[in-house]
Amino acid sequence: MQEEPKPQFYCPECQVGLTEDDILDGLAVRRYDEVYCYKHFKEKFPNECEEHPGKLVSARCSRCGRPLCDDCAVELVGRKFCRTCKLARVHELRTGEVEGQVDEYPFEEDYRRKSSLPTLILVFAILGLVICGVFCLVAIIMYFVYRRKVARGEILPSKMATAGFIVAIVPLILMIIVIIIAVAAAV
Repeated sequence: MQEEPKPQFYCPECQVGLTEDDILDGLAVRRYDEVYCYKHFKEKFPNECEEHPGKLVSARCSRCGRPLCDDCAVELVGRKFCRTCKLARVHELRTGEVEGQVDEYPFEEDYRRKSSLPTLILVFAILGLVICGVFCLVAIIMYFVYRRKVARGEILPSKMATAGFIVAIVPLILMIIVIIIAVAAAV
C-alpha cells in the first residue's frame, strides 16, 4: 500500500494539505509565499493569472478557456492559447488530425468585458457642450473612474472615452477662463 505524501503547504482559506505535486497538477496555485487550493484561489483572486500571481488576466485560451495573462498567452493563427493547447493545436495543424470543429472554439472572446462607460463619457461631454458645463465635470469624473477600471484590467480600453474627455475638458477650461476674466473685470 502506497503511503500518502505529507502535505508541504496548507491552503490559508480551507486548511487543506497540499503538496508540490498538487501545484504541478493544477490542483493548487502558489501565490507569493502562500499556496491556495485551486477553488479558493479562483474565489479570492478571480482576475489574477494562475502562473504569474499579481498579473491580471487579459484573455482566455481559445481552446480550453483557461484565464491567461499577457505573459502566458501565446498567439497562433490569430487566436490566443495556453501552452498546453498551443502544442495540441500545432500538432493538429501539422498532422491534420483535428478534434472537433477547429473554427468553433468556445472561448474566442477577450476575457475583459466591454463597457458602456466610454459611451456615457462622450454623451455627458456633448451634453456639457450644449446645455451646461456641469455635465462636462461629470464626464471628466467618469473618465477617471474608467481609467482606473482599465488599469485594473476590468474593462477594455476605448478611444471613445478619450474623445469624450477631450470634448469635456475644453469647455470646462473655457468656462474657468471666462470666470477669471469676469472676476478680474469686476474688481
